[in-house]
Amino acid sequence: MFEVDLERLRAELAPEASFRLDEAFAVAERRAREWDVKLEGALPGATCSLVLAAGSFVLRMPLLEWERETSLRTLRAFDGHGGVAVLREDARDGAVLLPRLQPGAPLDSLPEEEATEVWIALARRLRGATGEAPGIETYLESLWTTPTELRLATDAPSLARRLLDTSPPPRLLHGDLHHFNVLRHGDDWTAIDPEGLTGDPAYECAAFLRNPVPALGREPDIEGVLRRRILRLAEGLGEPPERIWGWALVRTAQCVWESPDAFDGAWLKVTHALDRLAPEFAVS
Repeated sequence: MFEVDLERLRAELAPEASFRLDEAFAVAERRAREWDVKLEGALPGATCSLVLAAGSFVLRMPLLEWERETSLRTLRAFDGHGGVAVLREDARDGAVLLPRLQPGAPLDSLPEEEATEVWIALARRLRGATGEAPGIETYLESLWTTPTELRLATDAPSLARRLLDTSPPPRLLHGDLHHFNVLRHGDDWTAIDPEGLTGDPAYECAAFLRNPVPALGREPDIEGVLRRRILRLAEGLGEPPERIWGWALVRTAQCVWESPDAFDGAWLKVTHALDRLAPEFAVS
């Protein structure tokens, strides 16, 4: 068996996930023997899962209870609709064996306009999936419960309530469809690591709009980038631009409330840029 730097992984993974790392690694070793794959090392970038390379496969172990229950269910639903294929799984512990995507380049490897078109095409494919998952509102609690020093012209909690109260029929959503969860596989692009939730399909755009980080935070014209994205996403997905803008502001502001300095302050800059776009997109 190979050596794994658990301390490094703890530093990379979300703090609330790291306490389960040793247990997850032990289970992953058992599943690898059962499924006859050889673990080679941990892959970077995971925040709530232990993701291990195993030759032409990836073994993924959830570290949080919600991910064990919801993410695996959503992985299954998206298989065949633009999501990564599920090859083997164990519902008891959430372990899942996936193909290792090759070359595995993330969406931010493409120029801006091309990346937007790829994302739109993939988001449309994912809409073919159906399934059960928690509602968007379950992810928004900190908007109403966490004190913040962030000051915006837009009242983000009130905007969230208005968006929820006027939502169209819900769809199954990836929930975290940003540039680093869209990887190239051969000549195609595949979605990985869904959060899994249901609600307004315009919400799906939020993670894309606040990424890629930290690069977006260094963009000299963030407002221009966001404006062009919103208008193109609205056209490509048939969603109202005001709802795409609104969900992006709500979720990015929430990210800032929870982690103000994340990614060198990139999300703070995106939040203020979205707030400045309110006169163009907000509906009174």
